[in-house]
Amino acid sequence: HVIAGNGTPGPLMSNVPAVIASISNPTKLAVTSRGQIVFVDAGNRALRIIEGGVVRTLSDAIDAPDGLAVGPDDVIFVAEGRSHMVLQFRPSPDGTEWSWCTCAGSGADEESGDGSDP
Repeated sequence: HVIAGNGTPGPLMSNVPAVIASISNPTKLAVTSRGQIVFVDAGNRALRIIEGGVVRTLSDAIDAPDGLAVGPDDVIFVAEGRSHMVLQFRPSPDGTEWSWCTCAGSGADEESGDGSDP
């Protein structure tokens, strides 16, 4: 049973029935406590969510995602390998709007710490 994608990779389509949306290389999938399906559309560099049979784009600027997780409060975390950051996507109380921020990393490929042994 197909829940998303029309079988043809293509450009981002948001706020459309999930089964007619073009999806390009879906990876990293998780489910929220509300039953929303969150996934990375790697070919379009996007974070997307399916709810009620409709797909929406939460971000169209995901850079080389290495990980995806959903916390118990439905906060989504995306680890971006190439940009050296962890992004956080937080739902509004009703789950219809999302805000995001960088919760870890500076975007620079550098070591941190004082150099002493742990």
